[in-house]
Amino acid sequence: LQPGDRLLDIGCGWGGMVRFAARRGVKALGVTLSREQAEWARQAIADEGLGDLAEVRHSDYRDVTETGFDAISSIGLTEHIGVGNYPAYFQFLHDKLRVGGLLLNHCITRPHNRGRVKAGGFIDRYVFPDGELTGSGRIITEAQNVGFEVVHEENLRQHYAYTLAGWCENLEKNWDACVAEVGEGTARLWGLYMAGSRLGFERNIIQLHHVLGVKLGADQRPLAPGRKAGAAEPAPATLPAQRLLAARATATLGADLTQHRGPPLARGMRPPRARARHFWRAFRENFRRRFEANSCRSRT
Repeated sequence: LQPGDRLLDIGCGWGGMVRFAARRGVKALGVTLSREQAEWARQAIADEGLGDLAEVRHSDYRDVTETGFDAISSIGLTEHIGVGNYPAYFQFLHDKLRVGGLLLNHCITRPHNRGRVKAGGFIDRYVFPDGELTGSGRIITEAQNVGFEVVHEENLRQHYAYTLAGWCENLEKNWDACVAEVGEGTARLWGLYMAGSRLGFERNIIQLHHVLGVKLGADQRPLAPGRKAGAAEPAPATLPAQRLLAARATATLGADLTQHRGPPLARGMRPPRARARHFWRAFRENFRRRFEANSCRSRT
């Protein structure tokens, strides 16, 4: 995002993402179902002097009427949507973006896409009522089904284990203050929840996934993330030239691949696994090298 771009942060919590973006010149709107969070975030925005760029509303994300956002962030909300509501959820976000706009969907997941989706009895009763978890595959599928092109996906479960270790340490160091604010029962409950969650991430019982998608145009071109409609497009000859370079690179692969190490492959014989791995490594490396070489010659 660049200064002047527009960000929608759904399930914005205490407004951390909204203020982070606004400090960098981005016009950010956050929405949360918690009145307490909205009031605290508004005060924090005022204290930092970010009122011209940042806004937090006490609202359901589905009540946002503005459209044409450059980016949407959903951080820790998908767990509360309900797996059955994913199609409507992703369709709403898709409709709120401009062509070329980005969606960053960040949520806790399971390491697979089968079986139960309920978070569990303890969490459902005491921490996140009605929470549901599924695998990153289901989330990516639903995003793709409404038209997002998924351009990046990353699993951060090991990082989250370290984060939870830090939270547990902070709770222990500030135990008396926490008990004074919320009571011993609530402090113990959240201590237990965070310690159990840390163990879950360490043992791959749960994961944490970033999924980055881009909204494509009618011609299936995303305008490239960061480039808006109306910006200068590549010259018409550029794309054919790129295809020509790719064709040249592909045409030269045959001779290069005959130089790969290992015994020759007999016609019709299925290669052993190790030999197949080497073959495809050589294929990719030669394609990359030839393509780059042809690109350099074309530019000069």
